Amino acid sequence: EGVGHTVTLPAPLSRIHLHIRGGSIVPLQVPGMTTAFSRYNRFELIVALSPEGTASGRLFWDDGVSHNAMASGKYFQFQYIAKPGSIELDVQHKVHHLKEPLPLLDEVKVFGVSTAVQYVSL
Repeated sequence: EGVGHTVTLPAPLSRIHLHIRGGSIVPLQVPGMTTAFSRYNRFELIVALSPEGTASGRLFWDDGVSHNAMASGKYFQFQYIAKPGSIELDVQHKVHHLKEPLPLLDEVKVFGVSTAVQYVSL
């Protein structure tokens, strides 16, 4: 625990360990058989708080088939920001004409909370 320590963890080949640096927010989505099918799967956020109780992360979302989505502006870009007591969503780029709906946020997992959660509101 702490800065500069080496920790040895068991890593059997049957498991994949995921280590997330404190201060990061990572969006995850269940994969589908194809990109088109995965577009309809809900996603979740993994929030790994820093010692100060903050974190941030981004999500880039396009239609999955268009070429040069960035150049044509056919994408969404979201930034998630966690501060003590809240998680905010900032839509940094928005396209108004995607054929498929944006996926729903199904779950938010927050790691590193130092006090008991009293309530949650959306």
